[in-house]
Amino acid sequence: MCENLVVRGASRCHLDWPHWALKNLYGSIGPMFGKFWEGEEDTSRYGAAVPLPPVTFLSIRPAVRPRDPQFLQSTPVLAETIREAQDDSRHVFDGLERDWATVRSWAARLPKPSKESIP
Repeated sequence: MCENLVVRGASRCHLDWPHWALKNLYGSIGPMFGKFWEGEEDTSRYGAAVPLPPVTFLSIRPAVRPRDPQFLQSTPVLAETIREAQDDSRHVFDGLERDWATVRSWAARLPKPSKESIP
């Protein structure tokens, strides 16, 4: 089960940095974040066509720790963080200003995935 947050009028490039920041902010306590954009063409891990998303959205769900690190092969540190995640009730913004300009600056300093997304 997951929750989806529709971002009207956004495209893939609009989701890149918020998605990256959210994955890194919350990964240690267990949620997984996905990004999907209107008209995105993709295939499943079994090679089947995935239905085209009718809108751009972020998807949020609890991590499946034994399986989800495989989706993070291009970010091994984040994969290990998910593998060991524990929801210990800490506030992920502790020590970080809560305005998005600061979060965006913080996210820009994070290690980049080995394969960059191209908008």
